[in-house]
Amino acid sequence: MAAGGSVLVLDGDKLHALDIVRSLGQCGLTVSVGAPARDAIAGASRFAAARLVYPHPARDRDRFIEWLEQELRTGAYRLVMPVTDLTGIPISRELSRLQAYCPIATERFDTIQLVSDKRRTLALAARVGVPVPATMAVHREDEIDGCAALLTYPVVCKPMASSVWTPAGYLSPSVFYALDEQALRRSLPPRVRECPFLVQEFRRGAGMGVEVLARNGEILQAFQHQRLHELPLSGGASTYRMSVPLDPRLGEYTRRLIAEIGWTGVAMVEFKVDLATHEAVLMEINGRFWGSLPLSSRAGMSFAKDLHDMLTTGCTPPARRYAVGVRCRKLRDDLEWFKETAKLRARDPLVAAGIIRRHSGGVDPPAPGDRRPPPGVACLPDAVYLAAAGASRLRGARAVSLLRQHHAQCFRRSVLRIAGTGRGSLRGISSA
Repeated sequence: MAAGGSVLVLDGDKLHALDIVRSLGQCGLTVSVGAPARDAIAGASRFAAARLVYPHPARDRDRFIEWLEQELRTGAYRLVMPVTDLTGIPISRELSRLQAYCPIATERFDTIQLVSDKRRTLALAARVGVPVPATMAVHREDEIDGCAALLTYPVVCKPMASSVWTPAGYLSPSVFYALDEQALRRSLPPRVRECPFLVQEFRRGAGMGVEVLARNGEILQAFQHQRLHELPLSGGASTYRMSVPLDPRLGEYTRRLIAEIGWTGVAMVEFKVDLATHEAVLMEINGRFWGSLPLSSRAGMSFAKDLHDMLTTGCTPPARRYAVGVRCRKLRDDLEWFKETAKLRARDPLVAAGIIRRHSGGVDPPAPGDRRPPPGVACLPDAVYLAAAGASRLRGARAVSLLRQHHAQCFRRSVLRIAGTGRGSLRGISSA
């Protein structure tokens, strides 16, 4: 390993790879960015000293590994950081060979399987006393009849692994809901032909993520966030999230899991927490960097820098403290959340089943001719507000009239926020 070499950050086409590049570059480290395309967003950072293009792992993971080994053999690198499973899992299969060139920030394949295979994750959690939803595994079509009659609906159907390589290529099967037994029998068979699925009881609540940096099962850094918006509305990737205090109970559950695995590196442990009863269950473990990584950086953490220092120098980074109440959104996707929320109807089957809760932001579309601003979109910029309100085609006096209502509502909210945070304070406004 070259002491003065650069850090090779892979998956440069992902937004959280950009956050990693910035975090490392701001600390004075030289960073090279690899991606399957030259126009990758992380490569556009001023901290990217070099931009590299590699064969797409989804199309040919063997060629990707050949490229990486050749790059490590001829280049001077101090560390390789895979950012997603798309690069991390193929690398983990060849980790012993590739680590001969420099440290690589991923675990061995057999350890990765404990977190990427949701069935094994849930079994591990039950073993160490971490609550999990009632779950049944379905590997073949002929197993569906045996479990369909035993379930309480609605149920969530999840692929056993979020992404898999099959003879047909790389697949990222989607999660879906079955509201009754007939829907399960209709929807699950074609999906099981591609990969095994877990059929899981639906649990209401807020998504909570506990993110950690660990070494040999010992947690060195910890951070927690709450999902405020998700897309799709029924549950998915967060588009808007907030840093929250580390919950002692979730922290203890996370400690048990990480210790049992003996994990080294970064990981996110995801829970669903019922805010009324405070009951929590494990959803999954992501053994890699997570999509909401920029939030932790804005709140005062530095997972990428601490991971680098731990793997290249062996030092133990001191525990960091972070700011609570910091919010971060993925703007493009969150605009889609506003649009979907504004269109949501009370008679939507997922609303009726309790999967989507309208009082968390959902509203009925306005009646014909009613141009009052929908809740949840009242303080957006004018053009975005009109689009989210379903009024992007309005022109002239009608658009001006609607925007005047919008501005008046913004003013009223601003006054109330200032009054609630102290005279002259704008913190309540800027945090919205």
